[in-house]
Amino acid sequence: MKDILENADIVVIHDPQPAPMFGLCPNKRGRWIWRAHIDISRPARSIWRTLRSYVEKYDASIFSMSQFAQLLLHPQFIIPPSIDPLSEKNMDLETE
Repeated sequence: MKDILENADIVVIHDPQPAPMFGLCPNKRGRWIWRAHIDISRPARSIWRTLRSYVEKYDASIFSMSQFAQLLLHPQFIIPPSIDPLSEKNMDLETE
């Protein structure tokens, strides 16, 4: 898996938990993008400090809403969620 990630043209890491993966691939050749759909507009300072230490090394970040974004030195993009609320997997289930 490490070889695949290091040789990929683009790698998108989704959410805070896997953000440290960037540091596990020192020989990466492509662009790495961190994607966050959660609200981190007012994070706990100690948690954001740790997360930021990983995220700021990425080539860019994607947020779901501009209100969720944090000030970072790399390019940031706003891409709304692309969930279809009418698809079968997102419909209410019957009680039985």
